[in-house]
Amino acid sequence: YNVVQYVYPEIRDLYKSLEVDFNPLKLNERVNKCLDFIESRQEMQSEYLQYVQPIKEITVTRLVKQIAQIYTSIEISRLVQLAPKGIDFYSLEKIIVDSAKQLDLQVRINHQTNSLHFGNDLYVAQKDDLPEGPSIQN
Repeated sequence: YNVVQYVYPEIRDLYKSLEVDFNPLKLNERVNKCLDFIESRQEMQSEYLQYVQPIKEITVTRLVKQIAQIYTSIEISRLVQLAPKGIDFYSLEKIIVDSAKQLDLQVRINHQTNSLHFGNDLYVAQKDDLPEGPSIQN
């Protein structure tokens, strides 16, 4: 509906960061900037504050999907650094496990090495309607 042109530029940047751009190493900076904007504006807090936590969860899911296209594994501590502020290890793990249950992600958590392993050999089936998959970026 071309709604994006009518929103605040910071919210437009959030949309662009989550839906258009592919830069997982800078995603948290861009999202945090938008969330700081929402939390700092008094007139926005009543309407937008309820969306902050879901935006963080969507960001984590998008981040892990993008990282899975670049790396075959990553340390959990590094992923926590790349996640938006306010997301701790347990929240991160819950989001990843929920996404794996829904077959949105192909990921295995290895607690012995404190790492995540990505790949298409982890599950036999994956959602058919997913536009994104375990394809490797150039």
